[in-house]
Amino acid sequence: SHRIHKLDLASKRHSIVAGTGDAGNQDGIGAEAAFHSPRGLYVTNRGDEVLIADTGNHVIRSMDAKTFKVTTVWGTSSGGSTDGPVKTAEFSEPFDVIQSADGAFYYVLDAGNNMVRQICKKTWIVKTIAGSGTRGSKDGTCTKAQMRTPRGFAIFNQHKILIADSGNDVVRMVYTKYLRTAPIGGVKPEYFGEVFDDDPHATFGNMCSFPMGQTQHVLDETVVTVTRPPKNTTN
Repeated sequence: SHRIHKLDLASKRHSIVAGTGDAGNQDGIGAEAAFHSPRGLYVTNRGDEVLIADTGNHVIRSMDAKTFKVTTVWGTSSGGSTDGPVKTAEFSEPFDVIQSADGAFYYVLDAGNNMVRQICKKTWIVKTIAGSGTRGSKDGTCTKAQMRTPRGFAIFNQHKILIADSGNDVVRMVYTKYLRTAPIGGVKPEYFGEVFDDDPHATFGNMCSFPMGQTQHVLDETVVTVTRPPKNTTN
């Protein structure tokens, strides 16, 4: 519906807080703002700001959690893969956005470019940390790694990001400290090894997201699989 909905868990009230209901690209307050197929959002660590992956417009929007004022903060509507300052950097169909636990970095799952992008809060510079930009299935360092339409991700701890590599039906991990990707689950049994104890032959199909908690949940469009986190959780 190209809108942002709010559900108050205490009162169980539902409300539409931003968006016209029609596809568009416009900043503004509440219903004045227009989005195009937003796919992911993240409430920042302070709780006063909501970051929105405005997928169809190739940008990241910021919404004030109290006033519902929407502002385009990262990217240009033209789309692309250029790194650099947040106002001129480019994304292509960003699917999700998250923030590191210490608040120092933001990460954008740039699905159209098959990349993970990092934004440093000190410099406000966008940097590609995983993905060559070419569709594929390959692990390795930084921009040598390849993914195929990743649709969801979550920070596992300070230096590890789990990625739902949807087009390849696998789960990958980005080690942000070393800028390297590695497989940890998916259609190939050897991708698991001893990482997951519950089912070393589990398979996924078209994964979408990672709600984080005591156990690791993988949102699969055909089945929800629950697994324990990897044994080694050291930074």
